Amino acid sequence: MGPTKKVRYRLKLSMMRSEYDGMRYIHQTDYKQGWDASTEEGKMTIRVKNDHWEEAADASEGRYDPDSRVRYRLSLDLEIGDAPRPRDIAQATGIEPLVLLDRLPTLEVSGASPDVRLFFPDAVEGGAELWTHSEFLSFCSPYMKTLLSSDFAEAVSVPAKRRKSEGKAALAGSGSTLPSTTDNGHDSDAETDDTYFAQKPHELKHVDREYKEIKITKAAFSTYRAVLAYLRTGHIAFAPLTSKCTAVQDDTQPIPPRQTQIETAAAENPDRPYLVSPKSVYRLAHLLELQNLQSACLTILREGGLTVSSAPAELFDETCVLHEAWRRLVVEYITQNWEHVKKTSAWKELERKLEADEIPGAMLIMMQLFKAREKFSKTSSYY
Repeated sequence: MGPTKKVRYRLKLSMMRSEYDGMRYIHQTDYKQGWDASTEEGKMTIRVKNDHWEEAADASEGRYDPDSRVRYRLSLDLEIGDAPRPRDIAQATGIEPLVLLDRLPTLEVSGASPDVRLFFPDAVEGGAELWTHSEFLSFCSPYMKTLLSSDFAEAVSVPAKRRKSEGKAALAGSGSTLPSTTDNGHDSDAETDDTYFAQKPHELKHVDREYKEIKITKAAFSTYRAVLAYLRTGHIAFAPLTSKCTAVQDDTQPIPPRQTQIETAAAENPDRPYLVSPKSVYRLAHLLELQNLQSACLTILREGGLTVSSAPAELFDETCVLHEAWRRLVVEYITQNWEHVKKTSAWKELERKLEADEIPGAMLIMMQLFKAREKFSKTSSYY
């Protein structure tokens, strides 16, 4: 047995009962978080107290009776992390993340004494830039720590006095290009960039000091800005998935267009980072090895990010195909809501495309969905 250490955890209890058309949630607690002792092997003990059962009985409006002979299933949704999250850091200062953000909302844009330039040559005519600190990036991101310690991030030395032609060449960017996060598909934040630069003309800064430069061509300026602000403050605001806003909502009220929601939020808080796609942020967080931010994006997807009409569109999206954790949540949602999903026009259109063999590589995901439905059906029958 290895030495014990403290780990951070978030825990949510969900209670379900078997009904004729599958398992149904009858009570969910809010996420509770704290610290607990753990061994190096990753073992930990969680105690569910009697008041949890009483709380579930009170909240279920009679659907859960601990004295009955009906069988129920208890589900634990547990997230564990070794390092404090950015929000934990903000809480340590006694300042809420959003308040912290509003005190310096444009720090990454201002270029105030940092030593790393992220250059986006395609974001707007002439390019756009964000500024940050190498020590900060290295502390937050293992990927950036490796990158900045290598020759990939090119050092740019700018003399105090230079001719205008030299200055323009330096501003145009000369650093190496960061690998793609495939942000050119659905839910790209490129449209958000267009909205931002239409409202805020961007002028590249003349910096008279040495810095490291990284050129970024396959991810949006807005995505990076929101992620840098999150690392600094613990706050990030997400736009809804495009599929949720554009799908024909068979059983719910129409949802305002995604771009309209972004523009409305920007008008209310013009200095904050604009709303960004959880899908784009997830891809970037995966590249930068930001586990906590990946978890935050998955939470958004799991807790309201999907509808019965939008889930079919997400099933074969590029992010779903490439990232197992994202795909698992989409498959899980469709499985748990199958009776409703299969009746939607979106699913019927998906079936048509599958029959016409219009979706390359569909077999593997459909097999995963089939197995998940089979397992869920057996579990529901047991309970």
